[in-house]
Amino acid sequence: FLSINVPFARYMFCFKRVVAILFLVLCLIADCRASSPDKNLIMKSMPDVTVVFVNPASMPKVEGSEAKKDMSYDLTLDSRSDSVSFTASVLTASPTVIDMVQITYGDSCVSLPVEKIFIEPEGSAWQSRLRVYIPKDLFNNLLYCEYSPTFTWVTDASAPMFRHKTDKWLSVRQTFRLADEVIGRNRVYERPSKNILNDIENDIEQGMEEFLGL
Repeated sequence: FLSINVPFARYMFCFKRVVAILFLVLCLIADCRASSPDKNLIMKSMPDVTVVFVNPASMPKVEGSEAKKDMSYDLTLDSRSDSVSFTASVLTASPTVIDMVQITYGDSCVSLPVEKIFIEPEGSAWQSRLRVYIPKDLFNNLLYCEYSPTFTWVTDASAPMFRHKTDKWLSVRQTFRLADEVIGRNRVYERPSKNILNDIENDIEQGMEEFLGL
């Protein structure tokens, strides 16, 4: 009886180990694919403009801050814009006015005005949907931060704060860098838009009038 079951038990043990290893490999492959930066981007390219949308993500609230839950956010980069559109949803205990956000990174702190999209109740709390235009030079600085910047939303009653953990930030930063690179590489091949051509023509006409003294 034992001579029959011992080989079978060994076979089952080896089989379970192989299944466990295959499962672990599949999980690692799925995780790599999910975390691949290009999977988080949606690009729309036209002859005179390129737009890159970074899929929504979640940024954890800072422990001890007045935030009710983590902040969801997304980004939109436009090759014709000198800023990056940062859209976020912030949950507070009561309806409140948020008119400024402070972005702290390294030894720097920058305050930017906030555009309110809407505010609505969510359960016992209130969700504010907000938009901030981050200047391109500031965005470029964030692309080289080793530690996550902190977003503090300035309100009349509280200051919800959000920040990625370092390992997550490095992954997010990689996605931001790729989005910025896509914009830069496509900008090289874009033709001037009609508005830009009109501006050039107007500048030429104005320069000729000034030269001729008209």
